[in-house]
Amino acid sequence: MFRRILLAAACIVAATTAALSSSPAQAATTQQTFITFYGWYDNTPPGGDIAYPQIHSTAGGKGTYADPITFASATA
Repeated sequence: MFRRILLAAACIVAATTAALSSSPAQAATTQQTFITFYGWYDNTPPGGDIAYPQIHSTAGGKGTYADPITFASATA
């Protein structure tokens, strides 16, 4: 009797494993992105001024949640 229960449990585990592992894998999606860093000399005149100061009056920051770094983009 115990052998039948053990055999039935093994069959259930094997069937469940086969059903779960037979699903096709999904392909990863990628997106081509260009990142440009603007520096001190990209401003006219060169400096750390930013257009819309909210947290900092000039470009800067430590990179933490409380003091994030300033970044720039070509368009809004």
